[in-house]
Amino acid sequence: MRTYEASIGYTTGGTEGRISYFHNNFDNKIQPLPQPSGLFIFGNRGGATVQGVEAEVKRRVGLAGAAYANYTYQKTEDAETHRELADVAAHKGNVGVDLPLLKHVNVNANLFLIGKKPRALGDPRKDTPGYALLDVTVIAGELFKGLEVRGSVHNLLDKEYADPLPATVPGDLPREGRHVMVEALYRF
Repeated sequence: MRTYEASIGYTTGGTEGRISYFHNNFDNKIQPLPQPSGLFIFGNRGGATVQGVEAEVKRRVGLAGAAYANYTYQKTEDAETHRELADVAAHKGNVGVDLPLLKHVNVNANLFLIGKKPRALGDPRKDTPGYALLDVTVIAGELFKGLEVRGSVHNLLDKEYADPLPATVPGDLPREGRHVMVEALYRF
């Protein structure tokens, strides 16, 4: 793999920002290879180019909070077919806030956005649609000396979404709905 990157950033007052360009060329991508029997096996063949732009900004809110956003646009191209790579979204990003509520309580809310994912060459189905997921985490630190408790809700709005599967598999891979996780960490 050959990777080239260029980036420029700035900091002023309570705001930080960065914009980056990237260009990746790689060989021997893993892909299904047709066999004389009509079946496919996975092997290394061909290559691809991925290039794009990433932009991010973060703004301090109050004494310890922050609001942030980032966005990535990437253009992909298969070296053999000259088509965009299957299952790779051109657009994705995040918008969020990280805020202290009380002396030992912090809340993070993050909205993840991703664009449609194109199908593989020969797959007659429509592209997999884009989606947005909202995650929220509450962290209570130092409840007792050394104890931290964290509660997270992934996909808070219970968005139905799926990842693309090859045309030989009916449907797509449904992803998890809303799920909750509670963690406790004790430091000695």
